[in-house]
Amino acid sequence: MSQLILRPSADYSGSNNYYKQVDDVVSDGSTTTVFAYALGSADMRYTFYIPNHNSLIHGGTINKITVVAVCSGIDGDYATPFIRIGGANYSKLQPDMSSGYRSYSAEWTTNPDTSLAWTWNDIDNLFIGVRLQALCSLYVRCTQLYVVVDYDSIPFVDTDAATNVEETTATGNGEITDVGVENADKRGICYNTTGNPLVTDDKEEDTGGSYAAGTFSKALTGLTPATKYYYRAYAHNSKGYGYGDVVTFMTKPNPPTGLACTVVDDSQINLTWTKGTGAEKTKIIRKVGSYPTSVADGDEVYFGTGNSYSDTGLDRVTHYYYRAWSYKTGAPNSGYSDVYSSDDDTTLAQYPTITINNATDILSDEFTANATISDDGGVLIDERGFQYGLTKVATWNNTESLGSYEEGDFDLAIESLSSNTYYWIRAFATNARGTTYTDWIAVETAASGDTPSNTLITLTGDISGYVSQLHGDENNDLDYPYDAYFVIATDLSESNSLVFKKRLLDLFNYFRTEDAGDITVSIKCDHETTWREIGTLSLTGDDDVVLPHLAPDELGRHFLIKFMGNNVFRYLGTIFKFIVQGER
Repeated sequence: MSQLILRPSADYSGSNNYYKQVDDVVSDGSTTTVFAYALGSADMRYTFYIPNHNSLIHGGTINKITVVAVCSGIDGDYATPFIRIGGANYSKLQPDMSSGYRSYSAEWTTNPDTSLAWTWNDIDNLFIGVRLQALCSLYVRCTQLYVVVDYDSIPFVDTDAATNVEETTATGNGEITDVGVENADKRGICYNTTGNPLVTDDKEEDTGGSYAAGTFSKALTGLTPATKYYYRAYAHNSKGYGYGDVVTFMTKPNPPTGLACTVVDDSQINLTWTKGTGAEKTKIIRKVGSYPTSVADGDEVYFGTGNSYSDTGLDRVTHYYYRAWSYKTGAPNSGYSDVYSSDDDTTLAQYPTITINNATDILSDEFTANATISDDGGVLIDERGFQYGLTKVATWNNTESLGSYEEGDFDLAIESLSSNTYYWIRAFATNARGTTYTDWIAVETAASGDTPSNTLITLTGDISGYVSQLHGDENNDLDYPYDAYFVIATDLSESNSLVFKKRLLDLFNYFRTEDAGDITVSIKCDHETTWREIGTLSLTGDDDVVLPHLAPDELGRHFLIKFMGNNVFRYLGTIFKFIVQGER
C-alpha cells in the first residue's frame, strides 16, 4: 500500500493566507497556527484547497482517505477535521481534546457524497478543513492540517526522448521507476498526432511478462513523414495503468526528388525538382568543383516552398554542382532530410567579341583584311576568318584552318580580286557557343595602270576638305611661267582610311594679288585621260584672295587640279568640298 499526503495550497475563500499557517511538513508548534479565541470567535472553521494528485503520482486504487489535524486545547475543547466535497461538509465526532498538541483525525473509505469508492477525480475536487471550538480554554490552535490518501499503486513510469527518428520510424523510450504493488504485466509506448495518447491509441507493447523497474524501448513504425507525434511510456499491473509524461517528436520530411539542371546561357541554369512529402521548404546548395556535403557546405541558391528556380549571375564556362534537401521545422538533423537530390551542369561560353579593322596593303587584285578578337567568350576560338562579296552578302570565305586560337589581332590576305572594284567584307570568329560577325565595311581595290606623271605637288587632305600643305618652298613658283598640276587625294591615300568614291562640289583657290596676269584652272579625275578647263582667274584687283565658286560635279577618288599661267604669281592654297558617293 502506498500513501500520498496532500497539504493545503490555498484558502477556500478570502486571501488571508491562513493555509500557510498549517501547511508545515514538520510541526512548528505554536509558531504558525490558526485558532479559535474564547473571548471572541470561539467556534472557527478553516477550509483549504489541496493540490491535484496528477502532479505528484499517476494513480492507483484508493482504499481510504484520512484527514489529520495537529491541534492543542484542553478537556472540553474540540478540534474536528472535516472534508468538503460536492458542495457539502462532512465530519466525524471527535473526543474532547487533551492538553498539548495532539493529532486528531477522521477517516472515509468511500466518498460520503456518492457512497462510492474513491476516485482520483474525487481527490482532485476535495477540500479539507478543521473546526476549532474554544469552550474551556482561551485558545484552541491548529498548527498542521493534511490529508493522507492510502492507495494500491499502479506502476510509476517516466517517458524519455525519442531516438532514431526517421521519416516513417522512431524509437520510443521509457522507464518503470516503481512497479507499485507488483511487477507490471504490460509495458509499452502509446502515441498519436493529437495529444494525450492512451493505450486506446496506436501503441507498441510488451505483454505477458513480469516487468520490474528499469528502462525499455519500442520501435514505432508506419509513421507519416514530417508529422508531429505525441507519445508516452506506460506500464500496467492489477491496479491499473501508469503513464509517463507526454513527449513529442517530429518525423523527418521525405527528400526532394528529380533535381534537374537546364543550362540557359553563359550565366543562368534553371533548376526543377519534386518537393519531398511533408517538406515545409526545399533548400538548394551550390558548389564549384564537387557536390556539397551538407546544407552548410557551399552557397545557398534557394530556400523556399516552390519546385523551380532560375540560378542567375553565374560565371561562364563553369561546372556547377547542386544538391537539394527537404526542411521541416522541428525535425531532427536541424530540420533537414538526411537524403538529398543532386544534379550538375556547365554554363555556356559567351559569343566571341570581334571587331574589323581597316584593310591594308591594298593593291589592284588583293588587300590584307584585319580584325581583333578582344574576348574569346571563355573558350578558345575554333575558327576565324573573313567573308566578302560584291554586296553585303557572303559570297566568298577566307578562313584559317580549324584550331584553338586565343584573343588578339589576326589578318588574312584576300586575293584574286578585280581592280578598281568595291568589295564588302566582314570578320567572324567561332567558339563552342557560336559565331559572331562584325559589321560590313567596303574596300576598293586600286586602279590598274601607271600613276599620272609630271605631278609636281601631292596634297593630302582629310574628310573636312582642307588641304594641309602646298609644298615646301613657295619661291619655286616665282619668276617663270607655271604650267603643272597637283593631286587632291580625297581618300587619305597615305593611311588608306577612306575608300569610297567622292563627288567634288566646290573649289576655293587662293592667290596673292599681282599687277597683271591670269590663271587658267583645269580638272580631271585620276581615271580620266583628258583635262577639262573650268575657268580663268584674274590675278589683278584690290582683294588679296580670289574665291571663285566652281561646281564640276566630278566623281572619283583622286582629283587632279592644273594651274596654267605665263606671269609671275603666288599660289596660296585650295579648299575643296566633297560628299561620299550615295550619301546626300
